[in-house]
Amino acid sequence: MARAVIKVDLAGTKEQIRQRIIATAKARHAEVMATEPRPDSFTRVVGGLTGAREESIRLGAGGISYFYERRTHIVEQALALLRDMSPKRSGAYRDGHMMLINGNPVLDLSGYREGDEVSITNVMPYARRLEVGKTESGRDFVMQVPSRIYFRAAQALRRKYRNQVDIEMTFRAFLGGGQVDQAKTATVRFRHNRKAADAKHAALNGAHNQANMRYPTLVFHAAGSQMKGRRRR
Repeated sequence: MARAVIKVDLAGTKEQIRQRIIATAKARHAEVMATEPRPDSFTRVVGGLTGAREESIRLGAGGISYFYERRTHIVEQALALLRDMSPKRSGAYRDGHMMLINGNPVLDLSGYREGDEVSITNVMPYARRLEVGKTESGRDFVMQVPSRIYFRAAQALRRKYRNQVDIEMTFRAFLGGGQVDQAKTATVRFRHNRKAADAKHAALNGAHNQANMRYPTLVFHAAGSQMKGRRRR
């Protein structure tokens, strides 16, 4: 994560210095929030207290820090990278990468809110074979580009956005128009009413645990969050 330390002039009385620190911090923060790519959200820490106002700063009791999240920008860059790494012959796989918010497909991330889970997947029938590099019979799956597209993209993104976001590469099912995180729940995130969702889930019970029903997925977690690092196939 890029880190900038701003120093201020320490001339004057203690109160003058305190007010100068507050004004400098606010001005720099406003500049960051207005500069592209604009942060989705931020956390302010003043004197070691998360969420405290700048005005509460006391000399000798720590400084003013802002921590910014730019998850939507990183996800958009990840989508562009996956498309660039994809086979180009028909374009179907390249165009099949899609973004999801809380398991639901979206065209853009304008509806993203802090706390939402954002992921990218591709549910083309051969997406899993492209990732694993093998057919169901175990033979090599011949393709235009190297296999493990999502895995390699995750590695590149982690290097570029280290400490800004945690990127998990996994395999998830996509059933009934929604993505299933089989590691957490067996319930498909349907947009229908509860009765219809229950009936549909009963019909699909267990399908999310079938390997051939799971597709390569990148999940974007808040930086430093706890996550399972293993890829599930």
